[in-house]
Amino acid sequence: MSISVSVLTLMAISVERYQAIVHPLKFSGTKQRARIFILTVWILSILLVLPGWFFFLLLIKKTTTYFIEI
Repeated sequence: MSISVSVLTLMAISVERYQAIVHPLKFSGTKQRARIFILTVWILSILLVLPGWFFFLLLIKKTTTYFIEI
């Protein structure tokens, strides 16, 4: 999950910088906007990782290994 968080964070920073450069008079970098970016990055990261966790748990159940460390 940390890789997806890192990549999405860099993408959000790039989008924000692009908007600040292309539209300098319209750009308003506020704390509320930063919070929305951070929340969006974490939600997208969790959504991207959930299928992998699900299939990993299915694989463990198929191999009859019942030790799961979370």
